Amino acid sequence: MIYQAYGKWILLGEHAVLRGCPALVFPLPSFFLKLTVEPSTSGIEIHVQSSLDQALSLVVDALLTRALQALGVSSLQMKNGRFKLSGHFPPGQGLGFSAALCAVVAQWACQSVKQPKYSVVQLSHQLEHTFHGDSSGVDVVGVLAEAPQYFESTASYHPIQMGWKPCWYLKLSDRQTRTADCVGQVRAQYQHNTTQAQMVDQRMQEAVFQAHQALQGSGTQADYLNLSEAMRSGQACFEDWGLVPPEISQQILVLYEAGAHAVKLTGAGGQGCLLSLWESSPPSCLDLVSVGAV
Repeated sequence: MIYQAYGKWILLGEHAVLRGCPALVFPLPSFFLKLTVEPSTSGIEIHVQSSLDQALSLVVDALLTRALQALGVSSLQMKNGRFKLSGHFPPGQGLGFSAALCAVVAQWACQSVKQPKYSVVQLSHQLEHTFHGDSSGVDVVGVLAEAPQYFESTASYHPIQMGWKPCWYLKLSDRQTRTADCVGQVRAQYQHNTTQAQMVDQRMQEAVFQAHQALQGSGTQADYLNLSEAMRSGQACFEDWGLVPPEISQQILVLYEAGAHAVKLTGAGGQGCLLSLWESSPPSCLDLVSVGAV
């Protein structure tokens, strides 16, 4: 059997989603993880594609165990088999690598157990806590979705009714960022100055609403300008959280000078990916990845 999950990118709602703010999340099919499982009578074998981190074999083994335990399976003999992890997916970019890993394991577990007490989304969400501590579940919904989603919680999300297709591009990073570190930094600000932190969350929420409304329009100039303004507002939140390193600020400036209308970090922040909005295709020398609406 083959279980698969894709990448994701978040337009708006990062971090604030942990405190009740909605988020706009999009699947990214150009990146994917695949778990191929074959029966075996000689115990468990875990193989990881050579282009992926070989240490993932230990991570997969631990996730398989946690998934079965979460479903109430006491005997781990169900893990007997040949598990092969493959795919094309850069980790530490804010594109949902850990969520995709949890999702393929959850798909296997839910199919292997009769009448599982959790859905794939619910189990994936539980497993993702292993990586990020308190996870909102937005990444899990994104990597399992086939269309852009308006996310409020793992129990409340629905497709975005896209009225047009903005010209979005991603600039991948050559470094990795730990989501847990970025989440911890924002949480520390909340503890230090709750009132100011709540104001930042409110601005992010307003940006989500503004972008959501713009995307449901017909692609008029007003829709485009509203989307651009919402993205800029979302980036300002990342700056207030202190999640924009100087080298990322320089990359943002380069994109604006090349003609981008809005640029923001997507995901946790730090050294992650940059999302940019363009009126037409950007210069090829920028080496950007197209992520036009699915």
